Amino acid sequence: MKAHNKATIFVYPLLRNIPFILVLLTCYQVRVYADVQPKINCNEIEGIVDSIYANELEEDIWTREIMPYLYQQTLAQNCDGLPEILNLAGLLYYNDGSFEKSRRVLERADSLIHISEKNTETHVRNQLFLGLIELKAGNSELAELHFKSAQKLSTKIQFASGELQALVNQSLVAHYSSGNYTRSKELLQQASQLIDRSKSKAMPGYVYLNLGSNYVKEQNYKEAEANFEKARAIWEAISFAKGLYYLESHYAIMARERKQTKRYERHLINALEIMERDSTVTRASTYTQLGYFYKSENKIEEAIYYFERGMENHESYDENDFLSLVSNLSSLYAQKNDFNKIKEVNQKVLTIYKNKFNNVSSQESKWQKKEFVLESKIIENELLKQSQEEAAFKIRLRNFLLLLLAITFILAGFLAHMRLKSNKLKEKLHLEQLRTKISKNLHDDVGTLLAGISYQAQTLEFDDSGNKTELIENIVKKSAEAKTLMRDMVWAMDARKDSFTDLEYKMKDFLSDMLANSAIDYQFQNNITSEFKGLASDLKYGVYLIFKESINNIIKHSDADNLLIRLSLENKMLCLLIKDDGSEKVIKKSGQGLQNMAERAKELGGSYQFHFENGYRTDVKLPVEKDI
Repeated sequence: MKAHNKATIFVYPLLRNIPFILVLLTCYQVRVYADVQPKINCNEIEGIVDSIYANELEEDIWTREIMPYLYQQTLAQNCDGLPEILNLAGLLYYNDGSFEKSRRVLERADSLIHISEKNTETHVRNQLFLGLIELKAGNSELAELHFKSAQKLSTKIQFASGELQALVNQSLVAHYSSGNYTRSKELLQQASQLIDRSKSKAMPGYVYLNLGSNYVKEQNYKEAEANFEKARAIWEAISFAKGLYYLESHYAIMARERKQTKRYERHLINALEIMERDSTVTRASTYTQLGYFYKSENKIEEAIYYFERGMENHESYDENDFLSLVSNLSSLYAQKNDFNKIKEVNQKVLTIYKNKFNNVSSQESKWQKKEFVLESKIIENELLKQSQEEAAFKIRLRNFLLLLLAITFILAGFLAHMRLKSNKLKEKLHLEQLRTKISKNLHDDVGTLLAGISYQAQTLEFDDSGNKTELIENIVKKSAEAKTLMRDMVWAMDARKDSFTDLEYKMKDFLSDMLANSAIDYQFQNNITSEFKGLASDLKYGVYLIFKESINNIIKHSDADNLLIRLSLENKMLCLLIKDDGSEKVIKKSGQGLQNMAERAKELGGSYQFHFENGYRTDVKLPVEKDI
């Protein structure tokens, strides 16, 4: 018995708290993923994304926390799931009401899918939510095109859930935009045939909810209630709060149509309780509906309470609805002769207008509507005068700020002009330095070779000793060197070949020529993924000459079998690594070749290191001035 009591005290509470412990472990795992190496691999990322889709985005908090990390890891590891990650981000923005941001993210995901030429479930989801965004914006024809595209693609890839949602969304267009309730019902009945094949848990409930809504419009309340109850059974089984909120709202609409006052009130209160209980449901219009109801019932205190709650959630209203709410609330305060409350409401309205409706209508329209509130008959003359003075002060303050803004723009324009002028001077100075450097290189390198060729040509003309073959070979060799130098200089100056990819191709060409008859195998790694163009010619030429000198040294002095060359970017530094597996031998670090490479790196503001590390290793780091 005692043993049983101990088990009851210690074991049973532990078992009861297992779900809570699992949640903590999941959060801890996410944090560990963010802080500890190695990061999760592509397969694990794909599994997390699949689990989010499987739960139909109901794990909102967890999903929001892990999304930036999934995006970062997908890019860092070059995984294939970037369209899926962007799709999830777009859906979260949509749920937040950030429709323009959602549209941009979803369109980017769609463009990646088009590039890959793959028809996927993600493509379907993009089309569905792009259609919903257009529907929110009042573009019903464009919304229907997106929904039809989603339906066609879903049928093609046998994605029953996508086809189901596409039909439901088309029914919304027919119902609310066209008023074609017959067409809406046909689409929903077609959707109902897909429910058994669909993997969606929540979407079948929307089929029956919208069918019920159509029957309400036809005043067939018996069929409407039967479909509403089917939706309730589906959503209660999965504890889908958002769906149950919509259901109570639709029941309230039906009760209002049937003039059932008590049922209308009860369903609105039920909807409100769901909204306040579950943070994923944010539909503040329920407060105002209750406010209007209690006002019609002449229950002043209840109406004021719910209108005030609506004022607290003003972000979810458009301009006209908000003005109506304010007018009704002010009239209720007037009935109670509570003019301090009227003043408080009007002060809130001024602040909200300034922050909320700047881009909704013209300045003239905004002030007209503001005067509508301030000059309402329910406001006493003293309060009206005070509010007008406050408005006048705000106008003066606005004019002062506009003047200050204009002065700021003028000053910014002047500074931008001076900066542009300074940049042009710097560019001119850079070109002068570049010309001087080209002239010096031509004189020192090409000029010396040409002088040698000229001298040997003259010797060849007067040489009767029989060494003409050797002289000719020297002339040919030096001519080839001069040609190579000229070609390298022209390449370095060519603005069309100023990317890291062009530098890689030039290096590989040299390796192919130099190692063609060699037993050395080489591996070339370009870890620079940026499409950046605009490498400075001196940087491009300098790193290439250091690379050539290093390869020549390896061919002449090393007994290596393998060679590794790697280009990378680290903290805006271009890094070149050249490493072989040759055996250690005495190297004259004061030799001309090593000195030349070190001096070139120093001239470019970088560093050069040469040492033995299981083979000889050369490290060059050169600053890249522009942002990559």
